[in-house]
Amino acid sequence: MVEAGGRRILHAGDTLFHGFWWQARARRGPLDAAFLPVNEPICDFPHKQPASTLPACMGPRQAAVAAHVLQAAVAVPMHYGAIQGPPVYAARDDAAEAFVAACDELGVASLVVEPGAPVPLGELVA
Repeated sequence: MVEAGGRRILHAGDTLFHGFWWQARARRGPLDAAFLPVNEPICDFPHKQPASTLPACMGPRQAAVAAHVLQAAVAVPMHYGAIQGPPVYAARDDAAEAFVAACDELGVASLVVEPGAPVPLGELVA
């Protein structure tokens, strides 16, 4: 979590869903933006056996719930549509779309930004 210039932003990296979302919100308050992984990849790396059948990071619904719990003003999906290489790395194909739908269900504003494009937080968060 980064706080600067009156903004509070979370970049969750390759995070899994966990019970500390509530604690993070309690300690820091609501977020201006939460960047959350949504690709839900299943990894089967040859050098890490036996393989796990569990996702290596959050999926769309989990990320939307995390944004909701964190009271993020806007939720931005990460790690969608970038890497696909089954069976070694099998990511969810519809991750961004499913994230937006899950955010809509929870009343969380979402913004899908193409990889490498700037994020207009100043326009989104007053």
